Amino acid sequence: MRTGNTNTIRKKISKIMKRRKWMRSMRSAGSIFKNPKAGHAGSLVESAGLKGRMIGGAKITNQHANIISTKNGANASDVLALVGIAQNSVKMKLGINLTPEIEYLE
Repeated sequence: MRTGNTNTIRKKISKIMKRRKWMRSMRSAGSIFKNPKAGHAGSLVESAGLKGRMIGGAKITNQHANIISTKNGANASDVLALVGIAQNSVKMKLGINLTPEIEYLE
């Protein structure tokens, strides 16, 4: 277990919470892909030109390309379609396989 200065830790937590505040204000499927060894998944999806891409009520967010937001009327097939498009685009454009970190329930 690591230890540290309480004030320093609180400041770090506060900074992280402020940075992620935008995410708490939306409905989302959360972080979609694991980070591969080749880089951060969000950066790779962004490099493939998919930020802002929408299908139905699901959208790859403009703030972070590894987050898919949903709005009323979105369904699982909308999210799954975006996941597939992101995987295919990153594979074709960058030669990198993205592995989902979300779990699929039937």
